[in-house]
Amino acid sequence: MVSSGSPSRSNLELISTYFQRNYTKGKRVTVPGERGAVGEDERGPKKLENWIDWKNTRLRKIGFYDRHNYRTEQDINKAPPRVELREEGPQRSGALTSGHFEFKAYMQDKHEQDLIGEGSPKFLSSEERMSEEEEVLETEDMLIRHVDDLLEERLVGNDEVEEGRQLRLIREIIGRVEPDIEWFQNHGGSEFHKILQFSGSELLDRTNIVWKISKQVVRTLISCSSQTITEDREIFEWMAAESFGRKGESFLTKFAETQGLFLDEELLASDDDVQGSIEREFGHDGKFSEEVFAQALKSRGEDESVYRKSRKEFLTINNLLSRGIEPPLDRKTIEIWVGGIKWLPIIASKIEGIILKDRERMIEIFNDCPEAKLDDPEYGLTESQKADLGRIRESGFGGTKGLEGRTPEGIIEHNSRKLANNIKNILIESGLLRTQKMTRGEYTSYFLGDDDSLEKKRIKKWPGILVFSRELKDLIGSSEFEHFEEGRENSIYRWLRMPRDRWMYCPPRPHRIDSAGQIPGGFLNRSLSKIASNVSDYEGFEVIDRRPEKKSESSKTVRCIPNEEVIEALNALQETQWEINLDLLEAVCCFDLSTPGRRELRSSWSGKLVEKGGLINKIRPKDKFESAFYEGGSRTENDERKLLLDWARMIIEHNGNVFWHSWVCDFRGRILPRCSILSPHDSDLGKALIRFKEWRGLGDSGFFWLKVHVHNLMEGVDIGEGLESAKKGATFQERSDWVDENIETLREIGRSPVENQVRLYLDKRRYGRREDFQRLAALLELERVCSEFEETRDWSLVRSGLPIHLDASCNGYQHVSTLLRSEELAELVNVKKSDGRPKDLYGKVAEVAREDGIGELTDFLDKISLDKSLHAELVDAVFSRSVAKKPTMIRVYGGKDVSRGLQGRRGRGRPDFSKPIEREHTERQKEKLNEIPEVFVIAFNQFLESEGKLSENFYLQHSLHKRTGKIAKKKGEGWARLLKPKAPRRLWAPGSSLHDAIIEPGGPLSDFFKYDPEGSGEGWKHQQSLTEILGRRMNPFTMEAGIYTEAIQKVTGLAYEQIEGALSYAVENCDRLWPGVCWEVLPNRGKSPGYVVHQYYIRRQGAETSRGGIPFQRMSAYSGLLPEWYSKSKYKGNTSPKSTSRLLRRVVELCSGRKSIGNDLKDWLERTKRWDEEKVLEILESIDSDGESNECREVRALIEHKDYSVQVFNPNEKKRLNRKKFGDSICPNFVHSLDAYHMRSVVRKMSKKRSRLSFWAVHDAFGTHACDVEVLRREIIDAFTELHSDRTLKDWMKELDWVGKEDAPPLDPPIKIGNLWDMGGIELSDYLVG
Repeated sequence: MVSSGSPSRSNLELISTYFQRNYTKGKRVTVPGERGAVGEDERGPKKLENWIDWKNTRLRKIGFYDRHNYRTEQDINKAPPRVELREEGPQRSGALTSGHFEFKAYMQDKHEQDLIGEGSPKFLSSEERMSEEEEVLETEDMLIRHVDDLLEERLVGNDEVEEGRQLRLIREIIGRVEPDIEWFQNHGGSEFHKILQFSGSELLDRTNIVWKISKQVVRTLISCSSQTITEDREIFEWMAAESFGRKGESFLTKFAETQGLFLDEELLASDDDVQGSIEREFGHDGKFSEEVFAQALKSRGEDESVYRKSRKEFLTINNLLSRGIEPPLDRKTIEIWVGGIKWLPIIASKIEGIILKDRERMIEIFNDCPEAKLDDPEYGLTESQKADLGRIRESGFGGTKGLEGRTPEGIIEHNSRKLANNIKNILIESGLLRTQKMTRGEYTSYFLGDDDSLEKKRIKKWPGILVFSRELKDLIGSSEFEHFEEGRENSIYRWLRMPRDRWMYCPPRPHRIDSAGQIPGGFLNRSLSKIASNVSDYEGFEVIDRRPEKKSESSKTVRCIPNEEVIEALNALQETQWEINLDLLEAVCCFDLSTPGRRELRSSWSGKLVEKGGLINKIRPKDKFESAFYEGGSRTENDERKLLLDWARMIIEHNGNVFWHSWVCDFRGRILPRCSILSPHDSDLGKALIRFKEWRGLGDSGFFWLKVHVHNLMEGVDIGEGLESAKKGATFQERSDWVDENIETLREIGRSPVENQVRLYLDKRRYGRREDFQRLAALLELERVCSEFEETRDWSLVRSGLPIHLDASCNGYQHVSTLLRSEELAELVNVKKSDGRPKDLYGKVAEVAREDGIGELTDFLDKISLDKSLHAELVDAVFSRSVAKKPTMIRVYGGKDVSRGLQGRRGRGRPDFSKPIEREHTERQKEKLNEIPEVFVIAFNQFLESEGKLSENFYLQHSLHKRTGKIAKKKGEGWARLLKPKAPRRLWAPGSSLHDAIIEPGGPLSDFFKYDPEGSGEGWKHQQSLTEILGRRMNPFTMEAGIYTEAIQKVTGLAYEQIEGALSYAVENCDRLWPGVCWEVLPNRGKSPGYVVHQYYIRRQGAETSRGGIPFQRMSAYSGLLPEWYSKSKYKGNTSPKSTSRLLRRVVELCSGRKSIGNDLKDWLERTKRWDEEKVLEILESIDSDGESNECREVRALIEHKDYSVQVFNPNEKKRLNRKKFGDSICPNFVHSLDAYHMRSVVRKMSKKRSRLSFWAVHDAFGTHACDVEVLRREIIDAFTELHSDRTLKDWMKELDWVGKEDAPPLDPPIKIGNLWDMGGIELSDYLVG
């Protein structure tokens, strides 16, 4: 789109005041087609099936679009969409609908077009020049143009590359009928369209195939990127290599001397230190050996003086690091990079989608559009182009060598990967990227989310990464260490790294199922629509269906089969209108406003948003709450919160504070929004910031349930001296009464959140499943409704949109207890009606743990230095309900290591770790140490001293198999672990049960256990031991386990273990090929089939297993982009084109007659046959130190053409099965499929009870308006009864379907079904949820 500068003053006034003029508190927006809708849509359907068609029709009627659905006015500032489509008057004809759905559908369609690469994201940008979004769009546009130019120069304009020619041809043929501005101006479009028959807007709204690919290259590079601050050791090593002054003193030496003077200690290593280090390393039997030292220098090819100098630097660096001294800030750098094995398949998939779509359109034009003039005497295709066109139509895209027998789609998939690999090479050769190996820290951060406990096997070779070069960082701007350190980096990093799926501006398209099959809805564009999420990897494989009723038919794999009841539930949820909770936003945030006619921002404005005097430019937490938002959090979480606030800004300013969510299900049937941010599935802040758009009268019942909700959120919170806090285990009436008794105090807290920060736990950032912001939102609502009631004295006139949600009591165990008809467990989890009070499984687990484990814990406390006066406090903290909850939850969803809940981040991840400290070996470990050969011990110590200069093979060569005499690697690795003098200790991570119970509250107990490696206390060293006492796994030989491990089993009666045993029977007797183990939820209920779940798992494999189908190797480079000597079949006796051996042959040739290369390197080059990249680069440096040689530069660029072990699925089904995951996950997946049906059933029931349902759904948390909670509770109980009343685990086992052993033995031991409901008259507890 074009822009004439900026919108007029009057238009800016309209834009900046739209929210104030159009927001009505508590009123639902009337959707076109509903009763009461205003405008030309009154006769529309009840539910719009196609918002895009409706939008196009409406925009043509009002004159905003022409007959081709393009803007009639291409200057965005003369006809801003936020004026033309939201204000009465500017339209050429007709009126806008109520709610201005023309604008809402326009915005949603434009956003989705941008997502799929079909349009420009700058459809509003010139209306808000000061926004962060503008920086993102301008940076992205500049980068796309740069990449597009590179691809045009190297690839698309290169006649030697078939794929380049074909891209050019597809662009031209489509451009002849549907020209885009870039093709029209730069690639011959203006010559073909001498008299342009298209509007300028039409040209600007289109993009061609090369531009689309360039756009995805930019977006995926940045969205997949991460950053690493250069390690302090590496910076010190750089400083050691730099010298200054006449004496040539290194910067490291000067820095160490200066820091030593400041600290009054010697940091610069002395000659004596160096000698001592050498004597320790090169000794035998404790004595220094000159002979060993001399031999080592000779083997390394080092002069002794040079070695001593480097050793002195090494020891000096160790001194600096051991004292925690960091390099100067101006020396710190940051590297931005992507993992090749992650980015390459993603960009390949994007390219594949683009080629598939544009190839299809090109063929349509070839068949049906004579205006393309493909056979015209003047404009017709050349013979070469006709030949390329024929190959595209018949074969797909790109070359077909080695791909015989594949479908055009299969060829496109393969060649899209190959094209991605060559684009990577082009970016490297152009200087935008460079390659290097990933470190372990980068690996765990990038692939495992900083959770190294997920590292399943030893990594033999770290993956390669693609590092953003200085040139690329300069192009992006604001990409240096200081920018990231101060939060001033280019916003494109944060924006593109966040989820691309988001909330919707207009109602989602309904999902449907008809005779033709499933028709996904949600997003407006069908290419983005889906019913089930995260199933695409599992679908579409051709297999033989071996089930008897299928008679060995050929079939395509699926992960699940959604049915009508799923569709009904998803569509009901998609009707919910949401809004930003302005009361909470105004309480904790301030606003930067831009005002028409004023150049400067109004910064940090606070007040009611309906009274704001300008356009919100940025939302920021108030100073008092900033630490609760960001301080101490990880960068990713902080960026997510910044994005959340910016999305809130967009919802308020663009959409008048209303939005929707598109809903899908997972393969188990669990329903979830496509975007979790600002949804019921978000974290605490995101949940707190949303409420229902429609507010409904509370009535007495609604106010009662609002009070219950407030009590639930206030449990355990101190409300003031002398006042009793809300307690767990209260009845609903007792909860309401507690709020009544303390209502003035609670209202005052709501009125004064800043003064009550500490009480509300909003004084700092906290982790785990917090409810701190939700607590404040509830108190603010309590204060608001009470104030309104004081005026009306009628609760039916006081309206509320705050979602009131009730959680199921230990939901997993509720289903387990009912499947097994276990009376005792059913009572503990509030399935069975008991004495009228809620029961507490977690409290019971804590109670039993205390009874059975107090002796073991006391013995532990007697052995540590904790003051005896604190013993009772620790016992109470450890054996509390809050500590018991997370381990108990882990067990019911399949986890066997309950210690994750005790020490893991957020109660389910990895623990934190201390710095390595001296080890304390057990007696058994000491015995094993004595068995290790002395030669191994010496070699291992030399390896440690070398600080990475020696490889692990240096000591592993001394671990030999007794019988074969070969290296026993596993044995050697075990010895090495024992010999390590230091090891880190596991610590309680923030959000874990023990951290929250012991560290978070503060005080003497916290001080004793808090990690403080620099302090004198050592209590933190006992964290690991305490965790093991409480949560160690069951030892299968001694049958001993941690206190909580045993307590969970005792209280639940091994109920979950019985479910595991029964379902494992199906796994063991199934061959695990598709269809796996499948079940229908619920079969034979009504006329339609149930939701079918396939328990089936596959995994990818890397290039080391099969290189043929993975074109991310050196051999995949296009020959047309390579020098002839590298690509030809034979060169100077070498018969391996595009290989490292060919590169080595070229280096030998370049070194011929050169004297600058040293004898050692010359000797290596003459005798070697193995590739050594470091040595080759060293040789190139010796013969071309100034980088002026074109030949050497060419070799350096080709060295960067690395192989990437990108993982793909094996075409052989047996080889792609993930057998372990298949067995480990069946039990939690089965339970999840039941809780998923329960939720869906409740949603469907409520949608029939309430027109225009507003519903809060989070797996086992059910929510709606306060006035409807009583109805909701009845439906939850009825739905649970229907699910379980006539079906036990035995019944489900009969209906599981799998293919496998025909003569499988009977299940042993058999399933034991208890006596629950044996007497008839099913009656569930009132506290099934609550």
